[in-house]
Amino acid sequence: MSTVGESVAARTASNRVRIAELYDEIPADRLGTASLCAGWDLRTLLGHLVMPLVIPPARLVGSAVRHGSVHRASAALAAELGRRPVSELTAVLRERAARTVWAPGVGPMGQFVDGCVHLRDAARPLGADVDVPPHDWALVLSWLPTRAAGLGHVPRGLLTGLSWHASDVDFRHGSGPEVCGPAEVLALAMTGRAVVVPELTGSGVAELRGRLTAAGAPGHGRVDPAGD
Repeated sequence: MSTVGESVAARTASNRVRIAELYDEIPADRLGTASLCAGWDLRTLLGHLVMPLVIPPARLVGSAVRHGSVHRASAALAAELGRRPVSELTAVLRERAARTVWAPGVGPMGQFVDGCVHLRDAARPLGADVDVPPHDWALVLSWLPTRAAGLGHVPRGLLTGLSWHASDVDFRHGSGPEVCGPAEVLALAMTGRAVVVPELTGSGVAELRGRLTAAGAPGHGRVDPAGD
């Protein structure tokens, strides 16, 4: 494995532990809180994050055949897993944190980005400040404009014709009206989370808001199926 690959694997493992620590502190009566993924509460989101670590690829394929798509199968499996005790699921995240899982099309980077974004998908609605390090967001941003990210993380056409600029890490992409903000906020916007748009500045924000409104709220099967 390359040095870059080792770094991504280690970062992915660290983020799984962060997610486990966050969920271990969530009161039971808050687990039904809506995450930033449309239609998914915090339980279902946790089920999704655990799913690649416990569901064999063959079972996912079989479920996809029954449900008519990988995305619907993933959603069903995530909901099923999410009904298990949180302590059981967070134990899996810790015990298998370093495991590299099957992620067709997006590979290890897709899994890494999934963890970064979903940590904030869960933390933001709770008002929790747990976050990944700035260098993780810099790596996320460097990957989001790639073709692989377009397989599910980034809504089609969202980045085109805009200049994206992170205010706290070294990242610029594209040309056109500018969209500027902290790396975490920029990454959430680039992956379709319209809720963060008020935290952005620049002449391209109005255009971005319109695109996200037209695309609809992010949800698995549309803008974020990495690892599904």
